[in-house]
Amino acid sequence: MPRAVICALAVCAGFSYSAQAQKPVPLPGSLRQAATQPQVAALAITAQRTDAGSRLSGDLQRLYQVGLANRSLAASAASQTFPQLRFGKSGTSVLVRIMAQNVTALLPSLLSKGFVTLASFPNLHFVEGLLPVSQLAPGSQGIAALSAQGLLGVIPSYRPLLRVGATTSQGDVTMEAARTRALQPRNLDGKGVRVGVISDSFNSLNGAATDIATGDLPATGVQVLLDDGTTDEGRAMCQIVHDLAPARRWRSVRLM
Repeated sequence: MPRAVICALAVCAGFSYSAQAQKPVPLPGSLRQAATQPQVAALAITAQRTDAGSRLSGDLQRLYQVGLANRSLAASAASQTFPQLRFGKSGTSVLVRIMAQNVTALLPSLLSKGFVTLASFPNLHFVEGLLPVSQLAPGSQGIAALSAQGLLGVIPSYRPLLRVGATTSQGDVTMEAARTRALQPRNLDGKGVRVGVISDSFNSLNGAATDIATGDLPATGVQVLLDDGTTDEGRAMCQIVHDLAPARRWRSVRLM
């Protein structure tokens, strides 16, 4: 094939890809049904491109775009659109982490822009707190104007990813425990083996009964010899082992 034809095809393919990449991202059905028409228009802005050179993360830039397009957008709708972000009670502020060359020196300027400090780690060059969504404006209108004072970046303090009920550890596949349990004829599943867990706590958060009900812990429970911690680390360890070897017997131990 002539080189000119090949080049022409490549250019056409590039234009085609570019056109496809700019198509709006459709909203999930649940959002389309729950949102009013003005809200749908605002939520669609989440598909817009963001400024790669901004000191603000893409999620924060999109959050500001949504609020700018529909100032009457309810806080509940904003939370639904950005479920990974955490908002203040009023819905007008978002929880962020701000990095700076000198946190202590920058803090007065942050406070003047409505920032509410929740945690500060100057030695690690960041501070966390609630920032008004209006301060996410680009350029000199928002917090980005503080870059001249040592502002390095602003990112969301994301909502933790939680898993509730009958959760299977990723290690079940990685360690090939699932394959081993299904392997004929022995079906190795931990039967006849007693497992001990060394930790500082098991049920200080009172979640063991729920774990048994959801199948995350065995119906017979776990024999706990001593439970005097506060994190329930031992229960988390038991959940993982129960995924890998569900037929074994338990002994949860705390060594002093």
